[in-house]
Amino acid sequence: MENGFVDYLKSMNNATSGNINALAESQVTNKFYNSIRVTRKLGTNISNQIKSANNVVYILTGHAGDGKTSILIQVLKELGMLGDGEKLKVDDEINKDGISLYYVKDMSELAQERQIDLLKRALEAPTNNKSAILISNTGPLLNSFQRLLGSSDEIKDKIENTLLEQLDTNENKKISLLGYDFYLVNIARIDNTGFVKEIINKICKEENWTGCRQCENKERCPVFSNYTSISENKNTVIDFVESYYRWLYENDKRITIRQMLSQISFAITGNVKCDDLKKWDKRVFTKFQYSFANLFFGYKGINMLSNAKQIKAIDYLQQLELDSIALKSDYEMFVKNNFSILPNGIQETVVRVWKEFSKRYHNEEDSKINLENDLEMRRAIRRFYLVYGLKTDLSQDRFSEILGDTFVEYKRLISEKQSPRSLRSMKKVIFDALYIKNIGIPPKNENKLYLTLTRYDGAFQSVLLLLGKANYDEIEVVQIEKDMSNEDISKKFDLYLSIKNGVERFKLNLPILMYFKSVVDGAISTDMNPALSHGLAELNSKLLKVFRYSDKNTIKMIVNTLAGTQDVEAQFEEDKVYII
Repeated sequence: MENGFVDYLKSMNNATSGNINALAESQVTNKFYNSIRVTRKLGTNISNQIKSANNVVYILTGHAGDGKTSILIQVLKELGMLGDGEKLKVDDEINKDGISLYYVKDMSELAQERQIDLLKRALEAPTNNKSAILISNTGPLLNSFQRLLGSSDEIKDKIENTLLEQLDTNENKKISLLGYDFYLVNIARIDNTGFVKEIINKICKEENWTGCRQCENKERCPVFSNYTSISENKNTVIDFVESYYRWLYENDKRITIRQMLSQISFAITGNVKCDDLKKWDKRVFTKFQYSFANLFFGYKGINMLSNAKQIKAIDYLQQLELDSIALKSDYEMFVKNNFSILPNGIQETVVRVWKEFSKRYHNEEDSKINLENDLEMRRAIRRFYLVYGLKTDLSQDRFSEILGDTFVEYKRLISEKQSPRSLRSMKKVIFDALYIKNIGIPPKNENKLYLTLTRYDGAFQSVLLLLGKANYDEIEVVQIEKDMSNEDISKKFDLYLSIKNGVERFKLNLPILMYFKSVVDGAISTDMNPALSHGLAELNSKLLKVFRYSDKNTIKMIVNTLAGTQDVEAQFEEDKVYII
């Protein structure tokens, strides 16, 4: 029995061509659009502003697939200005219930002169007792602003600086620029990881799967099996998917909402056709091959699907190779054949496939085929553990195993208010790492951070030029709660290293904390990505700005001796040098 909702899900990924609902403007006319539409906080805030008779202008920018069009659709629906199945126009002015709204669907799709006219009309909307929403990619938006308002190079620079600053900070505040007031929101700067829980809950609503529950082939259908497996283990699945997207977000590989939908919808459906079910007799093996756990990683059983790499989030996941990492639970699963770490329904599928696989391949004469398939099967079963695995004393935290303790700690630091003890623990890691980077050896009961001129190639130096010195208690790790009025997460903290009671602050991110942890753990690496090296240079600059010595007649040095680190000072007087 065909289920139109499943067909809709299959049309949302780009693993195959012709999936028309991959774009929001195509989705809006589909009858299933409302069943998975997620109400976003930004859209509600915009519609509330417009409802309260404030004639406001909102300009939304960001990357393709960030959800700009979906937010416009949400606002129009909340204002009763867009009916079900009704298409958006290129631009339109709507009057309803005493509210006038002018919108532009996507300015960047139009000719340059047309862009300037539309921007001018949107900015002037409040003077005509109207509100306006304008959507544009960032490049055309900056260019149109400069061409519309930039009467001189100086003014053009002012326009660019004002807009770029807002695009970077993304503060929820009105901008006043050359007589025009408007809000500029960079959707690409909004943390979209909270979208995962909402969309999976929407997809798994019972009414969306009525057709499948009535289907005579539901027992052999991998799509229906994925739906039931996710529904029964929803919190565990959401935890894994959210954590993966969080990892990407914090490592500057943020994916768009469209890309999330593409991966999740593909992982549920595998683009399987109902007619295919009649050909499949091995029901358990089929469920294994087309399981959510395998498809989410871009695999059909133990075989990689080449077309799945067209989905960006799957491509990133395959590059990480999380399923190749040896786990604490490997011994229990692969040696003792104990799969109790998996929930019952998932466990039954995995156990039957593992037993059948063992009988078949362990009798092969070709040991090479045996080994290759054995390794791939272990990876596949690890994928089931990563997506569905139960928390036990053995596993504790699967993300700690595959992504590291620092990632797990960082998630806590940005999502929950932490105790002073927890912040001090992170401070100790940072202090020790900075000490090692500046001196070359770990601190021994040392409460001074020496700031030196040092090489960054890992070579040990016995004598270093001392540029400044900081006490241990002059740096602190602090949490600052973010303004989440436009974000889809209820609470989030930014993490900073506060220098000398806030004289300077340095924002801490996941890559730099992981780097500090690796330094403390003794990892030696001269390979550093540009973003990380830039961050370290910025931190060093802020520390020196506060703690640098100012006496130009004195040179201070650090000497690493067998007895420990020693401070040496040299003073210059005429043609003599005095060592103190």
